Amino acid sequence: MKPIRVFLVDDHMIFLEGLTRLLSDEPMIRIVGTATDGRKAVHEIGDLKPDVVLMDISMPNLNGIEATRLIKTASPNTKVLILSMHESEPYLRRVLEAGAVGYLLKESTADEVIMAIKKTHRGSSYLSPSMSRKLIQDYLETRKRVQGEDIEPVLTGREREILQLLAEGNSQQAIAKSLSLSPLTVRTHRRHIMKKLKFRHITDLVRYAIRMGIIEP
Repeated sequence: MKPIRVFLVDDHMIFLEGLTRLLSDEPMIRIVGTATDGRKAVHEIGDLKPDVVLMDISMPNLNGIEATRLIKTASPNTKVLILSMHESEPYLRRVLEAGAVGYLLKESTADEVIMAIKKTHRGSSYLSPSMSRKLIQDYLETRKRVQGEDIEPVLTGREREILQLLAEGNSQQAIAKSLSLSPLTVRTHRRHIMKKLKFRHITDLVRYAIRMGIIEP
């Protein structure tokens, strides 16, 4: 059997290096790349097309949830396994919606990480035991029943990217440069975001981003 080609994404270099060394000792896993930034990860994964991505959920510039959405477009066959310190149903709901196939807590043992990678590669979902597997089934069944309805305002992928960058304190000019957009386009997106979320002040946007796990407090 060919080794499972794995790409690692985490903005903490010490953790990333430790995880790389840990997985490199497993004969059935081959690390094909790493990234400390969600945006860089999306670009490289689009080229490398790894089998499995182990993705940190909380990162500056582009969080793991939005990076997952973009990865599933750039490399549909790549399985994304979220790695998080948050034992939270709202986080789980959002990563599944983004296209991830599993949710692994950072407190997991080395054996569990390896098992999760192998299971997701085979086409199964994976959830850390401390979070009930029933959450995944309940969520998927609910999504089928409501047929795509959502109680939260629907933002486009680009709006979600800009929301995070705004909440992190980036200026419209800096966002425009980062996303290769004109400042006018960024301003228009900002206006649409504020209208959809019914916010009047940027502080409302920051509080929303923290509550939804888009940025860390």
